[in-house]
Amino acid sequence: MRLKLISIDEKQLKDYLILVQKIKNLPPDKTAEMVGKITKIKGRVEKNALYRNLIESNLKNVVHVASRYRGAGVTFAALIAAGNRALIAGIRGFDAEKDENFNEAINWHIEGAIMDCVLLARKEVKR
Repeated sequence: MRLKLISIDEKQLKDYLILVQKIKNLPPDKTAEMVGKITKIKGRVEKNALYRNLIESNLKNVVHVASRYRGAGVTFAALIAAGNRALIAGIRGFDAEKDENFNEAINWHIEGAIMDCVLLARKEVKR
């Protein structure tokens, strides 16, 4: 499934949320298995397929975190876009040897990016 993750506008938001709702969550043991495979696989195509699966399976998480910041002065679509960018960066930068828990690390990236988005919008309003 190909989704536009970075540039979601308000018109596409409803369709995006419907698509994300249809994605099945990965069980924790399957997620850990996929994260372990990423470090071992040398092939670029296989690695990108694993990244795509991990990203798609965590999109609901981004929507969940973004929904907690609704009404904070930023559109819901902008919050989701910031969270998706952080999700992609967090998955690509995750080091299984350094970080213990994949889900905690990814949530930390998503939450931080969404909070930065809200704080940046508040700074712009004050100017």
